[in-house]
Amino acid sequence: MGAVRQSILILMPYFGRWPEWSELFFRSCGFNSSIEWLFLTDCPVPADAPKNVRFVKISFADFCRDACAKLGLKSPITNPYKLCDLRLAFGELFEKEISGYDYFGYGDVDVLFGDLRRFLTPEVLSHDVVSFHDFGLSGFFCLYRNTAEIRGAYKKLGTFEGLMAKPEYARGDEEGILPLLPKERVYLREYYCSPFPLIKWKDGSFEGPKEWYWREGSVRNSFDAEEYMCFHFFAWKSRWNHWRKSKRVVHLDQRAEKEVRINALGFHRGSSKSALYDLRHRIASVGASYRIEGRRLKKGAHDASLGEIMSDIGKQLKRGRAQ
Repeated sequence: MGAVRQSILILMPYFGRWPEWSELFFRSCGFNSSIEWLFLTDCPVPADAPKNVRFVKISFADFCRDACAKLGLKSPITNPYKLCDLRLAFGELFEKEISGYDYFGYGDVDVLFGDLRRFLTPEVLSHDVVSFHDFGLSGFFCLYRNTAEIRGAYKKLGTFEGLMAKPEYARGDEEGILPLLPKERVYLREYYCSPFPLIKWKDGSFEGPKEWYWREGSVRNSFDAEEYMCFHFFAWKSRWNHWRKSKRVVHLDQRAEKEVRINALGFHRGSSKSALYDLRHRIASVGASYRIEGRRLKKGAHDASLGEIMSDIGKQLKRGRAQ
């Protein structure tokens, strides 16, 4: 007889408007039917949302007023991004909603999920706090064991009220209650599903995959054949990317497409061009390290040759095959 799966509820206060890719996000939640999401939102409830995603309609002002009253906060919350700092107290704030669940957590909507249960093994869920970064808590998907100790741990920090008094986001959710727990009770592992310009990839470089693929509950990328728990495309929608310059980033039917290709230009059908895209990027990255001065080809401070360029391209392609 197999082990009983531990129940999980992901808490998602979200206000404003759904992102352009929201239908893909909800579909990826739907392929993880044994995990539940609860949105508290003023956005329209999607007509075809999966059964494991529930919605409670509430305004941002009412949610913040109720949260401050329950947690005894004197400073009002006026910045929606500040709700990320509020995550420290989700266990107490949503004590009624998470009753009966083994784990509660939070996440982001700039994510496409793969097969989460494949990665949430009994060993992983033997910890009180589960993060998929090795340097801190993974805001895109993070889990806490639902016990009185963990729900109320944020109070022992002694800094929560002061943190919430700051009007801007103060990154309180990235460290959370980690200083209070022994290392053996916390799961901190890098899962390489949130590529970021300041985070090293598996090979030690700062160059991650340039294309990712989602296919009905499975996530892969252009660098290797491995399956990933999700793809968190924060870097492409933030100040490091091209998306903010584009009027449209979704170029497919979100409800019907079985396979989705994601890159710096947005969401596209299928993955047939993936190898060409990655090859083109690797060659371009080599060219960017060279420059022409007069009639000389330079790399750094020294003169370069065509042979050196070809050697660098070969190393890039070999590294791609190895990954």
